[in-house]
Amino acid sequence: MAGAAGTATIAFGSLPGADRASVAVSDQTGLTTSGRGEAWLMRRTTATHSADEHEMAQHGIQFACEVPSDGTLQISASSTVGLIAGSFSVEWVWFDS
Repeated sequence: MAGAAGTATIAFGSLPGADRASVAVSDQTGLTTSGRGEAWLMRRTTATHSADEHEMAQHGIQFACEVPSDGTLQISASSTVGLIAGSFSVEWVWFDS
């Protein structure tokens, strides 16, 4: 079983922001369309959000992962609290069964 983990940046855009955003993590050797992924926020800092804001946002952002093509993990985020602006550092992991 192959697997990997890492960090990506997901951007909701400038104000007023958006309620959805996505990022593609490509060039993942061993990941096929039968793979599974997971994404979440940790206390990190980006140019637009502090570690505290990452911690608070984890309760208002839901993540979904899919593997639409071999070698790519697609991470989608949706806000449960309305529009969000700026970028967040997203932790991810995948495994291929």
